[in-house]
Amino acid sequence: MNASNQLQCVLNFQHLCSTTSISNVQPGTFKQAFHLLCLAYLEGALRLEHLEECAPLALRIPDAASMMADVLWVCGFDCEKANEPRFQRYLRLVNDTSELLISQDYLLERLEFDILDAGKLADSRFRGMCTKRTSQRLYAQCKYSLLSESNEGYSKLLTLLIHSQLCPGPALQPMALKAMLGYYKLDPFRTYALITDVFQHDLTNEAFIALLKLFPPAIGTTILQFQYAQLGTSEGDLSLHSLALLLAQRHLVELPLLFPCLNPPAAFRLAMQLFKASEHTLACQCLTGLAPLPPTLLQNMFHQCHQLLLPLYHPLEQPKPSADEIALFRSGGVQLLLLLGRRLGQDPLLLGKACRVLSGCQ
Repeated sequence: MNASNQLQCVLNFQHLCSTTSISNVQPGTFKQAFHLLCLAYLEGALRLEHLEECAPLALRIPDAASMMADVLWVCGFDCEKANEPRFQRYLRLVNDTSELLISQDYLLERLEFDILDAGKLADSRFRGMCTKRTSQRLYAQCKYSLLSESNEGYSKLLTLLIHSQLCPGPALQPMALKAMLGYYKLDPFRTYALITDVFQHDLTNEAFIALLKLFPPAIGTTILQFQYAQLGTSEGDLSLHSLALLLAQRHLVELPLLFPCLNPPAAFRLAMQLFKASEHTLACQCLTGLAPLPPTLLQNMFHQCHQLLLPLYHPLEQPKPSADEIALFRSGGVQLLLLLGRRLGQDPLLLGKACRVLSGCQ
């Protein structure tokens, strides 16, 4: 990004803020424009006075502080401490935006603790609260129900589930689970959560799928919504995203209902799993409204586009693509290209192939 482009991003951001009203807010466009502004600041082309010029216009937009805090988190994700000059400029950017654009409460909620501590935004009271919560989460004793019947039922259920995982052949049949639910009066939500906790350790065990089919999809969707909501700013374990993908493929959960519960890092990780499973439409829905996208995810999206275009963009001596391949491109590939948008300019070869294939599919 040269000097003229770096200053142009300031004008573009100011124009976007001045033309945006309450009724036509576009979160993705706003985040992308602010991300370019932050990148110019990190490269040393912009100064504090440029942010002061943008502040009055940006604060007119609803939820602007929340969207800008998400962008700052992504910028910090790309800035490594090993690159000391860039990391120090990032800390100055955080401090400058906390004075002009974003309230400190948003930054304390969204940014990592080491960033807040290095930028001297975390006072002694906030450090004490974080230490207390960490201690409670790791060392506080859990409180269990004193009802012996309930404890006995969950203990027996857990024993049978672990036996089903370790030994070949299902130790717990669906009809036996139904009997346990009625005899011990087990809560279906807690039972479902217990089954998925064990199932996450071995997602190839089909015996657990037979058990989960006893429950309506609404229960599974609610459990996963709760688990994703508890992640906070963490991206979550890979097994959780793999479980959500598998249950969605078996029609045991409504995956689109999980997307509003995802934080940006969890959404990026789940989208990667969806792309690997060729679920391009769901992956695009998962990423809608999230910007900017991390470089690793962009590379994966470019690779997926190349794979979808490969059977359509063929030499003359090869057979023509099948109707299924064309339908797959129209359902997932076109949405993926639309999501990439002007980022296609980063891959001229992909852009040329897409233009040629789209002109031939009309």
